[in-house]
Amino acid sequence: MTVVENLKSIISKAPSTATMSGWRRKSARQAGGAAILLAAAGVAILGFLTGRLLVPATAEVAAAPIAAARPAIPQTISLSPGAMHNMALHIAVAQLRPVTRNLEVAGTVAFNKMHMAQVSAPARGRVEAVMVTPGQHVKAGERMTVLDYFDLGAMHSRVTSAAAALAQAKAEDATAKAALDRAKAELDVGGIARSEVERRRAEAARTDAMLRTRMADLQYQQEDEAHLMPLDAPAGQDGSVASAAPGPRNWRGAIVSPIDGDIDTVNLSPGEIADIGSAVVTVADLSNIVVEASVPEGELGNLREGDAIALHVDALPGRVFTGTVVHVADELDPHTGTDTVLCAVPNPDGALRVNMFGKVDIAEPLGREAVQVADTAIQNVNGHPAVFVQVGKGEFAWRAVRTAGSSNGFTEIEQGLSPGTPVVTEGSYWLKAALLRSTIPDES
Repeated sequence: MTVVENLKSIISKAPSTATMSGWRRKSARQAGGAAILLAAAGVAILGFLTGRLLVPATAEVAAAPIAAARPAIPQTISLSPGAMHNMALHIAVAQLRPVTRNLEVAGTVAFNKMHMAQVSAPARGRVEAVMVTPGQHVKAGERMTVLDYFDLGAMHSRVTSAAAALAQAKAEDATAKAALDRAKAELDVGGIARSEVERRRAEAARTDAMLRTRMADLQYQQEDEAHLMPLDAPAGQDGSVASAAPGPRNWRGAIVSPIDGDIDTVNLSPGEIADIGSAVVTVADLSNIVVEASVPEGELGNLREGDAIALHVDALPGRVFTGTVVHVADELDPHTGTDTVLCAVPNPDGALRVNMFGKVDIAEPLGREAVQVADTAIQNVNGHPAVFVQVGKGEFAWRAVRTAGSSNGFTEIEQGLSPGTPVVTEGSYWLKAALLRSTIPDES
């Protein structure tokens, strides 16, 4: 008989409601005896069901095969030349390196004031033309504005006067030297006194000195005029920039860019008056920028100029810009409790723009050295960090190591690796995969 049939038989034999009503009219002894019989029957049923249900489960457990033990991971793995070529393994020597702590702070891209020029007017004048606009790239020496200089006429007059004085000095010097030569010839035939010869020698020396003075004065005046860079005054054979026919257009001068860079601001418009020393145009060399990093007060202890940094900007995901700390401010911001740290970052392609926001990772030295390997050399083998060491031609062994912190792409090894040991960096993952694959049984 099945379990279901047993249950149906027991339920059919159970007393009905009417019978129960009759029992209530009987004596207490008979009711208690019936209750005892029912309880015993329930216990018997539960025991029967429990036994029937547990027997198959127990049988299944007993019938389950014992799991095979995990195969041991071999200590070494050998690769063919072709396999090594496909894995593109790169081997580097574990070195003692300064231990650094990676400090992550916020930063903002800014102009590098060491590579920024505020170009001023060398003399007072009126702006005639502006040839550049903000954002435009200019080369060193490229013309940016044209000014009508009020003082250039006076400078031209001084150059002309210096040139005339030089011509007179040349004539006087030539006359004095000729007189000296005649006196020397007459002295030989007794036609002149020696004292007259000495007087003429002194006069020739005076005119020679005057000639040198006039030449120096003309050069000074020419250089002073050249600072204004006149546009329509061609240079002569003697280097003079003065025009032979002075006129209003000769007083025009150009302001040129002193560096390669981008125009940041233009402060004057055509028709305005530019005074001496007033900034007309600002040029910034964006190939070298700075990042202003905000470092909390508690992180300044080990921060030094020259520490390496890595910049990540939101506008250029996946790209990393490297640089160095160049200045740590002497005063903290009283509102934020942070110090402004300037980091120089090369920007040769101009990808970084001023006021870009990003994250700055500063490698802060901790004042000690430790064995370090590239982060790519660390793999998890048999539940432990490990590195792969080359022990022969095409043969590699894995070594369990104990690691510490990781910073700037390198992981500190506290135990298990000596300095100078060649370890696999790039491609270590494929070595691990080949090692684990060797533990899989060959079912063929």
